[in-house]
Amino acid sequence: MGKTYLMTGGNGFLGSRLSCELIKRGDRIIFLGRSKSEISFKQRLVKSLFQISSDVIGYNFVVFETDQSKKYLGLKEEELDFIKSNKIDGLWNLSANLSFDDKDKDNVFFTNNKCLENILELVNHLNIPLYHISTAYVSGRKNGLILEKILEYPPVFNNHYEESKFKAEKLILNNIKDNGFVIFRPSILIDPLNKTLNSFGYYTILQSLYKFKKNINFSKISIPFPCAKKTALNLMPVDIAVLLMIEISLKKESKNKIFHLTNPNPLPTSDLIRKTFGAFEINVFTFNLFPSIIRGVLWFFYKLSLINKSTFHLMKRLYGFRYYITTMSIYSVGNVELILGKKVRDFFEFKSSYYDEVIISYIRRMDNYHESLHSKK
Repeated sequence: MGKTYLMTGGNGFLGSRLSCELIKRGDRIIFLGRSKSEISFKQRLVKSLFQISSDVIGYNFVVFETDQSKKYLGLKEEELDFIKSNKIDGLWNLSANLSFDDKDKDNVFFTNNKCLENILELVNHLNIPLYHISTAYVSGRKNGLILEKILEYPPVFNNHYEESKFKAEKLILNNIKDNGFVIFRPSILIDPLNKTLNSFGYYTILQSLYKFKKNINFSKISIPFPCAKKTALNLMPVDIAVLLMIEISLKKESKNKIFHLTNPNPLPTSDLIRKTFGAFEINVFTFNLFPSIIRGVLWFFYKLSLINKSTFHLMKRLYGFRYYITTMSIYSVGNVELILGKKVRDFFEFKSSYYDEVIISYIRRMDNYHESLHSKK
């Protein structure tokens, strides 16, 4: 018999993929979300799910318009009664503000912390477990081994998003009751099928490169790119993350634990840089520099790019990733292997060309998108 879950953020990049997989497995979801730009939450949700899998649209699911800034997320009395009349197996919280920009600081902390307090109040009221999506980067600029536990305050964070997610974990630990929690910490998610045009994380770099390539007049260029030794950008396939999340959530032993959803075999940064730029016919030759010098070089070219719109967005994204591409964190997966066994490492036995396909399929989808826009004119 399938389970019944509440879910926030079900229309997002990770949420839509998780939703489709749960629905296909026979689970029922009560989606909680809000309208945006005069488009109802149900319309936004159906559009997101349809992009991932048109098969799930015919399934029965419930949608409630909510406001996370309010007590019990603004659910009406009859909606709460409906929820209570069902056996709810937990709430999946995937809603978050993912912005790295300083101008969005207040909104990031409001969404990721203040609204979380109301979500915690709801799950405690219903006496159901919370399945919360955090991030592997709650460790900020901490190097070395990162453990699957609530961390002490890192020396410094790379952005407000990281800090808000760190504080969110503290909120959960201090406010959840006997119903318990499971916290998942994914690294940078990628979609090998590229079913949507993503605009966050690693895809912001791909998007900026796409625009950059469209704005230059020559077909092939070569540029030098400094890289730090023994570093890797931890890209995590979203389909694997979804499978691990579901399997972990079903185990009683997972209660009140934290799980890293990270790639144990990340591609070295220098290789990824060459593949990423190479897919856009930009030849990159990498060379080694100290991390602090690399960050200084990126800062210089970011400031220089302010006078040129063609390069500004690209340099802004690269500068935003300056710590991710110049540090090397090793993420413990002891809890993951404790619950699922060491077989989970078998999921990551794919060839280096896997990343080429991720990038190329994204470029194809962008080309198709722009062609469709052009044909409508």
